[in-house]
Order: sequence, then C-alpha cells, then structure tokens
Amino acid sequence: MTISHVITRDNSGKITKILSKSAMPIASSDSTVYWPTYVTGTSRLAYVKATRYGGFLGDINDSAIYVYNAVGQVIQREIFSDFLGTMAATTKNTFTYDANGNLLVNTQYSTDLLTGSYSQSAVTTNTWGTHKAGVTLGEEAMISLDPVNVSKNELVKQVTNAVQSGSTYTFTASEQLYNSFDRPTKSTLNVMPQPPGFTNKITYFYQ
Repeated sequence: MTISHVITRDNSGKITKILSKSAMPIASSDSTVYWPTYVTGTSRLAYVKATRYGGFLGDINDSAIYVYNAVGQVIQREIFSDFLGTMAATTKNTFTYDANGNLLVNTQYSTDLLTGSYSQSAVTTNTWGTHKAGVTLGEEAMISLDPVNVSKNELVKQVTNAVQSGSTYTFTASEQLYNSFDRPTKSTLNVMPQPPGFTNKITYFYQ
C-alpha cells in the first residue's frame, strides 16, 4: 500500500491544502483533501475542513477543531462528521507531552451516535530514546499524518491499549543505526502480537 501526501503552502509557510491519496486496491476512500484555517495572526490551527472522496457511501465531509496549551502544543483534537446533513462529533483525542516536546500519551475517545456522549476507545503511550527523530513535523502531523511525528526524539516503544476491543498492541524499534547528524538510518520494527502484528526492516533516506 502506498499513501502520498501533497502539501500546499502559502508564502508564509502556512498550509493551505493537503491532498492525501491511497493506492490501496480496496479502500473505503481513494483520496482526502484537507483545508486548514488558522487562528488570525498566529500559526495555530483553528479548524480543518476535509472531504473524503470515493467512499462506499459517497463523499464524506469532516471538520476538526484544535485546542492548544500555553507553549503552542496541540492538547486536544475533536473531529465532527457529516451525517445526513448534520455535523456530529465522532472522535476526540487528547495529547500530553514530555519536557522535550515528545508526545507521551494519545488518548482517543469515540461517541455513541445515539446519545452523543464520549467513551474512551484507546490509549497509546510512547517511550522515547535520546537520539533525534528521523523527521519532526509541524501541524501537518495533526491534520493528516500521525500526531506522534511532532516529537523531537526517536520513538523506541509504543503501547496501544485498545480499550473497546480489550486488545493491547506493542511496537518496539531495535537494531538502530545512526548517521553523523544523530538521525536513524536503519532499524527493525516489531509489532506484537503476531498476527496481526508484523516485523519490518526500515531504511531512512535524507536529502
């Protein structure tokens, strides 16, 4: 499966549009377009509108709103989806960070469509090494990519407790090699239990 993200920015570097496309043969959506809106005079996201195209139920419109802390980190993202012409809350994430700006805990909540109330659906806890991350992203990580990519250091372990299913998944990175800039060049990724987990050899390329 190949997923591409084309990011368009204005002259100030703010994102105006993200096009995400999936080459997966059987997918619920073949592409999604995101349109961010920033808080006036800042680089903080106010909300992001999105449209998922080509789904089984037709095009689906979403909207996400963001809450920041005093140091400019996103601490909450809430997503609303269009159901029969009405925008309804569907998921919410809360985020906590360590002193280096690494994402420590991502707690996800989902809504009961009948009552509209939230219940916890998953908790992901991250462990960080002392080396640099392969890449550290900005608000694009909170729009269309994994929020963990805002972090400064290398992710070495991730444990996801899927509360609703009662399952726990553990990711570990091992056998890492680094370049002269202290960024990873190779590593082994293990996701347990297997199945459905997997083991991958990862190679990093930089420009």
